[in-house]
Amino acid sequence: MDSVARSIPGGGYNSLKYLLGDVGVGKTAFVNYVLSVALRDDVSNGNLWFIRLDIHDSSQGDLPGPNELCVALAHKVKKVIEKNIYIVKDNDAIWEQWGAFLPLANAATALSEAEEVGRLRMALSALIKANLQGGRRLFLVFDNLDFLCHLNDRGMFSDDEDAQLNPFLLVVHKFVGNFAHDGILGALGANILIVTRFDSYDIIRTGDQTDRFPKREDVGYYELEEPSLSVVYSTRKKLLDFALSTEEKAGKRKEFKRVTQLIQKHMESGPEESPRLSQQLIEITNHGFREVMEFFAQYAWIGDKDIEARLIHQYPVGLLTYMLHEWRRFSQMHSHFPNIYLVNIEQGEDCTNLDPYSDEHMHPHTYWLKWLIAKLIEVGMPYSGADYVRIFRGEEGDGYGEREIRKCLGSLAEANLTNMARAHFERNPNHKNKLIITGMSLTKRGKHCLEEIFQRFFYLQLLVDDDLLPIPRCIYDHFVYEDGRDYQYVTAGDHGTYWSEAKKMIKLKAKQVLLFMIVLEESLAIEMDIHASIFRRLAKDGVVPPDLEKAKEGLLEELRAISDIHEGFMNVEAIDEFAESMRKDINIQLYEMYLASLDDGD
Repeated sequence: MDSVARSIPGGGYNSLKYLLGDVGVGKTAFVNYVLSVALRDDVSNGNLWFIRLDIHDSSQGDLPGPNELCVALAHKVKKVIEKNIYIVKDNDAIWEQWGAFLPLANAATALSEAEEVGRLRMALSALIKANLQGGRRLFLVFDNLDFLCHLNDRGMFSDDEDAQLNPFLLVVHKFVGNFAHDGILGALGANILIVTRFDSYDIIRTGDQTDRFPKREDVGYYELEEPSLSVVYSTRKKLLDFALSTEEKAGKRKEFKRVTQLIQKHMESGPEESPRLSQQLIEITNHGFREVMEFFAQYAWIGDKDIEARLIHQYPVGLLTYMLHEWRRFSQMHSHFPNIYLVNIEQGEDCTNLDPYSDEHMHPHTYWLKWLIAKLIEVGMPYSGADYVRIFRGEEGDGYGEREIRKCLGSLAEANLTNMARAHFERNPNHKNKLIITGMSLTKRGKHCLEEIFQRFFYLQLLVDDDLLPIPRCIYDHFVYEDGRDYQYVTAGDHGTYWSEAKKMIKLKAKQVLLFMIVLEESLAIEMDIHASIFRRLAKDGVVPPDLEKAKEGLLEELRAISDIHEGFMNVEAIDEFAESMRKDINIQLYEMYLASLDDGD
């Protein structure tokens, strides 16, 4: 990899290489390692300067175009040079180009006109070329192109047959195209490394109309495979020890030590404490090891041993905290973790402000469609996106509503949020701006959640708080509780306060979860009745309904174990008996909800 940075591109043109790997394998960490270790002497000796542009961070929450990204790159160049002024100060020709570039970079914003960006681009080109002529090569890294590749995941199933081309892919094509041999910035003589995921590169290549992104087998690229946890822990420990030793300010060193000690403590915990929280987290994160480390660092700042033990050694508490994503209560929209039983028809629709006893609250819904689609994807049949729609719609249109099917497919494939499934594409030869969805597969998170998460108490207790999840009227009041009742207690410093609040919440959640299990049981029976032909069709592919009786017994065992550990603080059988007493009313009102859904459907 260091040879990519050191090589001298031929003919004064840029050299474009690719670093590809699945989500969370440490691509950015690897680039940082190469720069800090393998290329340290080159940078120190002034033979090389380095710019890393994070496409996600550069967007600052906006949706950037190619001009905005060029401005972001110019600002990054300006920032790096101002911090390392020797890059321009030791050569009169370079200093002159820096003087021409600086005022343009200072004036440029994301709203700059195309003509202004054009002048800035020319000044940037002249500055980089002057450095090259002075013997200093530029190593330019474009990281996290995945952000743009997956901005439109939720809507890619909206077409009748094919996926609409994500308009933000055109931004990627144009921006990277600036640095190709025939691009405006193609003759910088820079070594350029594009860092992205395998699926993102395939999406970029499939939608490319310029053929600048060839098939993977035809392009020079570097591939990172997922390392083992032990390797990650040992290398991260060395990094943490090094970072701690180099921190100069005593106050910062003391605070940073809290973080490093917690992470190192978890790294060194013995196998008898399996399953480790980190082993569970690595299966369900969106960003792999980086996100695991960020999670531990986030709570290490608190510096409380009770909290540390709570998160590390009681892995369900740690998982619950991770799924909340710093929110006091769970919602799929904010927590960035999938609610498998939610099908929200309109993005942003909020049922909280609706009267639970009004007809408005009973919007078209299904508790099981998303789960069924995920199970069919898991089977691995060679179905296209259109096939999934047809299967769940039914031959006679007697299945689930097409709008709901497309929403579920989009939700499962939304990489920046739920990240349950991945769509695979081919270019549509008959439509310039369309792709053909040729298949789908589950992500690591999708597989693990289906097998280990979606019917566990620590998950179900959270998702019933989701504002968008419809609850039958007859039990709605049991899901509304006083203000201030939330999960802040998880990080309570006082151990006694934590357990006092935890017991109250667990008793409340036990009732809610057992009621919701009845909702799931009864709704599954209704959906199997209403859409009988769909379930028969799914059975041919090996997709069968879950064993909810077994799942409920597992929940009861979890609740009994929690209660027994703490001197039987709740009567699990009595709570279950109450929930069962509501079954008939739940069944009646679920039928009302489903009938309303059918009346409002396609």
